[in-house]
Amino acid sequence: MQKACGRIPTELLYRSMRNTACLALLLCLIWPVSAATIVAPTDVIRDYQSMVGTTPPELYELRRNAYSRRDAVELLLTCQALRLGGYTAPIRFVAIDPYPRRLAELQTGRATLTGNTSWLADLQGRPLDVSPALIESGQFEAALFTAPDNHRALRSQTLADIQQLSAVSHRTWTADWQVLQSLRLARLDAAPQWVSMVRMVASKRTDFLLAPFQPSEDGSLSEEGRRLVPISGIKLVLPGSRHLAISRTAPDASAARQALEKGLALMHASKLISRAYQVSGFFLPQGDRRVRINP
Repeated sequence: MQKACGRIPTELLYRSMRNTACLALLLCLIWPVSAATIVAPTDVIRDYQSMVGTTPPELYELRRNAYSRRDAVELLLTCQALRLGGYTAPIRFVAIDPYPRRLAELQTGRATLTGNTSWLADLQGRPLDVSPALIESGQFEAALFTAPDNHRALRSQTLADIQQLSAVSHRTWTADWQVLQSLRLARLDAAPQWVSMVRMVASKRTDFLLAPFQPSEDGSLSEEGRRLVPISGIKLVLPGSRHLAISRTAPDASAARQALEKGLALMHASKLISRAYQVSGFFLPQGDRRVRINP
């Protein structure tokens, strides 16, 4: 039985979020309010909704299940931080799959914030505000996922072994792309979408892709009925910190930013964010013996 990552680690914080939810409902009944629009990929919103069901995010008790992967958990943390920080207006999701377009929606003010973290290097120099880090530099560890019947890939245990393989990624995922380039692989392919990458690896047109460690019992990931498994015993560490991007021009951006920063500070202080990442399988347990293979 997996331990719950409680709704809030102390009863005081739990009451604060519950009272905020009640206040939000009361205000909505009294007068119209603006809303925070959160942009996220379609599959992330789908998994988030499957994970929490009809439970309001501030009342949802996080447990490890098939949907509690890092991206879905980050969307939950974003909503919880807004509510904990005192944001009482409605929160709505808009599904946008291309990563550059999500950032463009924030820059034009059509969306308020992202529901998933981005690398700080991707956000610097853009007309956007940046949240405190949810993932500090050096904390992002990734697995190498391959097809269950790609035996050559599954036998790989050293950098020299991995250099004989091919990989696929997205060019706009700068941290992933740069780390994969640094490995000096036999081939590095580019694909336009996540699902395209999964299809290429599943069909063995390319050997592996990078993804966070997963919450499933065997560590596998699934997409469109295709199952990929991690190469055991090894991992990559991606440099840099990860943050939520916030619009400067969206109607409710200032209120959302202030609430988000306050909520994240409380959640960091109570270790709720690190525990949530542990439940998602993203943070490996202490004592894990996987070997880092990138320089």
